[in-house]
Amino acid sequence: MCRLTCHMLGCDRITFVDMLERNNGEIKDIIDTFLNTFEGHERSYALVFHREDSTNEVWRLVGIVDEEEFDDIDDDENDRQLILNVNETIDENTIYKVGYVFEHARLSSGDSIQNTFQIIQQARRLLAINQFDGKKYRFERRLFDEAQLYCEYRQYSQQLYSKPFIYFIRTDTEKRLQQPSTLEETDIIMSENLIYGIIPNKYPLFSLVDILSSVFENLLQLNDHKITGETLLTDSSSNLRSKISSTTQLPIKAFDIKSSSSLQQEIMYGFDDYIINETNCRYAPKMALHRFHLQLQSTLRQMQGEFQLHVPIQLLNKNLITSGDETEEEYIENLEYLIYDWETILHQELNNELSKKVTNSSPLAELEFWKERSIRMTSLLEQMKKEEVLRIINILREIDSPSLSGYNNIRVQLNNYLSEAQDNYKFLLTMERHLKTLQMGSSFQSVINILPNLMQGLKTIWTMSKYYNKDERMVPFMEKMAHEIINRVRQTIDITTIFSNFTLNEAKERCENAKQLLLQWKKDYNNTRLKLETDKRGILSWNFDYRILFEKTDYMAQICDDLIKMAMDLDEFYDIFGPDMKAVTGEEEMVDKVLEHVGDLKKAFSLCYFDIFDRLNQQRWQSLIDEFNHRSTAIEQEAKMFIRASFTQLRSAEGAFDMLIKFQKIGTGHVLSHEMIRQFTAILVQYRRELDTVREIFLKHNANPPVFKVSSFLKSFSYVLTFF
Repeated sequence: MCRLTCHMLGCDRITFVDMLERNNGEIKDIIDTFLNTFEGHERSYALVFHREDSTNEVWRLVGIVDEEEFDDIDDDENDRQLILNVNETIDENTIYKVGYVFEHARLSSGDSIQNTFQIIQQARRLLAINQFDGKKYRFERRLFDEAQLYCEYRQYSQQLYSKPFIYFIRTDTEKRLQQPSTLEETDIIMSENLIYGIIPNKYPLFSLVDILSSVFENLLQLNDHKITGETLLTDSSSNLRSKISSTTQLPIKAFDIKSSSSLQQEIMYGFDDYIINETNCRYAPKMALHRFHLQLQSTLRQMQGEFQLHVPIQLLNKNLITSGDETEEEYIENLEYLIYDWETILHQELNNELSKKVTNSSPLAELEFWKERSIRMTSLLEQMKKEEVLRIINILREIDSPSLSGYNNIRVQLNNYLSEAQDNYKFLLTMERHLKTLQMGSSFQSVINILPNLMQGLKTIWTMSKYYNKDERMVPFMEKMAHEIINRVRQTIDITTIFSNFTLNEAKERCENAKQLLLQWKKDYNNTRLKLETDKRGILSWNFDYRILFEKTDYMAQICDDLIKMAMDLDEFYDIFGPDMKAVTGEEEMVDKVLEHVGDLKKAFSLCYFDIFDRLNQQRWQSLIDEFNHRSTAIEQEAKMFIRASFTQLRSAEGAFDMLIKFQKIGTGHVLSHEMIRQFTAILVQYRRELDTVREIFLKHNANPPVFKVSSFLKSFSYVLTFF
């Protein structure tokens, strides 16, 4: 511990020993308590060492004075040399502190120092008369740099904030440390049971950010490589891992507190507990590390600020008396000009901040916007609370300077805007999890499930928030939610691929879920609005513009409904003209020809390159629907003719009958299905022909029937008996 402390703080062993011997060995007891006390609880206090440097004047030995030189000193009545009588060993390392000399020395002229205090400030020589060895020594005043170590445990001083310090932390306070017998055992026990490090001066959080970035992040990265070698990840977890790794490799600059918040938003919105499942929970430490980074950077920004109120050094060093006629007018005038400059700077910063708008259409960006505004307002106010700034403000306040009027006004405005930002962020934060599900939920159903809670959160903000319960706040925020729903539907329902990359049943299910989400958004809004209207507390209801919130979602629901109908038509074509139709009619080529026309109808969607959900393309979409219906009708007419012709020449009445029964169970409303049902007459005619054929065979061979195997005969005989 001594070696590490001296090495990190740049001092020698003697300084450490001096610390241990001060105050009757009090520091030894503190260190012993840290190493040997059994805590028995989670809280582990750190043992802290810090260094204080001071420059003092001391009397240092110059040389020995002979008798002749001493006689000359005694004969000089004007000599201002100090005389000190001592009785101890004096060597080259002997020094005397100024205070000690002041208390025990005398002037060579015989005057007492107490009566001529000002002379000590001028005296540069000291003569020490040593009765121990009978010699006389000359000392001179020299500057002396002195370093002292201090130790703190459990209770820490405010001075630690502005100076570097060493910390030692026990890894396990629930067991006592073993007593080592050798130096080697001491090193082993200390390395196994202590964590130590150095925190630089002024901003210790910078050191913490560096440690997280340089040490723990690399350890987690190595752990990822180990995991990759041991197991194969699924596609979903691989994508997540890729995103985490790409973000992790970005360097996080500890001192770059003015950087853009885009990375912060990606980390904050991309990695949350709700996406950590059994497959990728191993990445939870890395996600937590990123979130901790964001919190540290946010804190540093508030502590440092994004700009500085400059205070000229000459104004700070001025020793000003601010009472009556003794006030220096020129100095006061300079201070007032400085206040006016600060007021201008603060006004510019405030106007710049108020001119900022939420550029991202995500509702989570609204949350981040108010968080950032809170940070920036806090940083402005922190600049106004700096010690040197307050010193100047107090000077001008004592003389009732009019220059403080505008400065105080801007401070009031900043506090008001800070209160608004903090209040808005506090309420929006209650909806953060639901907003993340809205933006990144794994399915439409997960979003549908949180819509009631989302509306309840909006209702709470509307009824309880002091600043956000206004139309100009709520409508844009809800518009962002609607926009997020629209984007999710757009990204999922791609007209060029939905019928080619998915089965028709899957495509229909996707469109149905999208339609349900779009309609549920409006339904839950109306339910919440009704609750507000019937609330007996007289809370204002939502009278928001329906066109802004629901015009696009309602139109998209109509488009999804059109897609569902077209998917059902295509699916029924494939159901009718399947393997059963080929087996019953024997017209495989004709069935394949119909299916080829249906396939061409599907391919037409892949050539649609306009946005089907944009109302501006409504006519083009209607033209596409009309074209689909026209071609679908043509295929239906061709199929009807084929069905009518084929059912007059059926291979098997039984197979045709089974196929019709299947369509009856499906309950489809397709026109071809009705055409199929109408073919019962053709099936009965074919059935009668088959009965006649069987009867003819029976009458022809009943006198001398062919002999078959017993099982085959019984089966055939039972089949014939069914017709009688």
